[in-house]
Amino acid sequence: MFFLFEIDDPEPKNTVLRLAKIFNSAIIKNKKINTFLYVGVIMVSRVTIFSLLFFSIKADFIQLFPLWLKNPSSNSCIKKAIYATPTDGHLYLNYQSITQQFWTKKAYFFYGSITTLIDIPNILNFLVDVYQKEVEENLKGRYTFFHAQKWQWEWYAELYKILYEATQKTTIKNYQFIRFNRVKPPKLEKEEEIYTTLRTYGRIYNGTNIRRRLLFLNGPIFGNTTQLGSCTIDFWRRNDDASNLRHNTYKINNEYIFNKFNLGQLYKKYEKKLSQIQHEHTLLSNQGNLLLFSLSKNYINENVYMAQCPGLKHMALINGQLNDDVILFLETLKNNPDQLNNTDLVEFCLILTKHKTLKPSEDCKIFAFNNISDDSWNKFTEKRNRLFSKIKKDITG
Repeated sequence: MFFLFEIDDPEPKNTVLRLAKIFNSAIIKNKKINTFLYVGVIMVSRVTIFSLLFFSIKADFIQLFPLWLKNPSSNSCIKKAIYATPTDGHLYLNYQSITQQFWTKKAYFFYGSITTLIDIPNILNFLVDVYQKEVEENLKGRYTFFHAQKWQWEWYAELYKILYEATQKTTIKNYQFIRFNRVKPPKLEKEEEIYTTLRTYGRIYNGTNIRRRLLFLNGPIFGNTTQLGSCTIDFWRRNDDASNLRHNTYKINNEYIFNKFNLGQLYKKYEKKLSQIQHEHTLLSNQGNLLLFSLSKNYINENVYMAQCPGLKHMALINGQLNDDVILFLETLKNNPDQLNNTDLVEFCLILTKHKTLKPSEDCKIFAFNNISDDSWNKFTEKRNRLFSKIKKDITG
């Protein structure tokens, strides 16, 4: 197969390498796929023309998303197949609305005028990175979901993590905290009651709204394209989330995070430097922080339920039968998407409890993505890590 890409990209080599890595990751993780890949690059000013020539033998699935990215306005690559990820299957079923909403339109009901995705800096690198990780995690037999949050939460999550590591004498990998609680044994009876209520009834039970104990997820990258109030990629694009609906998020600042670990005095020592670097963090991106959740089957069965906006329990039509099995829905979206109906209306809710999900776990890996250039992001993280290392050393001695 031969594909010709024409992309206005300030980092063409990086984009080519990322596209190549998608296919190479499939080779590494699945020995049944034998691929020869040739990459050629021609630069004309900022416009880059590059070609990908590859042959696949015994391929168990199709990676539709990168084929579509080369020309979103064309449907020539949209064909029925067994797909690599839920994003591919969802794209197969909803490519027209996805293309219209994110690549050709400018105005979006009450959100006002918003730039199309293609106008966002480094958007192709960003989407390819996210999709590559989705492919890798699906090849491991795990299941992937997406959640977008305001850019500011990346800063607070990293700050909370280093304080957690220092005080708990541990190291955390592939995880991002999504709530900032005091580290103490949970009240099991209360947590179990919250869990049972949400697992049984969903978001609303007897008029009681306990929304802050739910995290709303999309299965595909472009899930809920036709209802932007539940669409991860749209929240990411607008640097927005629903955190304002939680009663105390306005209180969260650097001092608040330190106080969760009883480190108020240490905060005063680093207050000025933290504020300075946090300001630099704020200026890095106009978009949000995108989280990819890679979950085990057991973790999903225990803590995730199928929903529709705004978190109400939902049953999808799968092969003509109503079913709320999350795993079955995701597998069908990859393997036989034509058996599904109205896939763009489905979202998922992760039940947040202190004894089950609000803690690091091998069953729940979380990877964060942003659209900042590699050079700018590396320079910033090096500076932040130097400061965070000093803070950790003051705690650990």
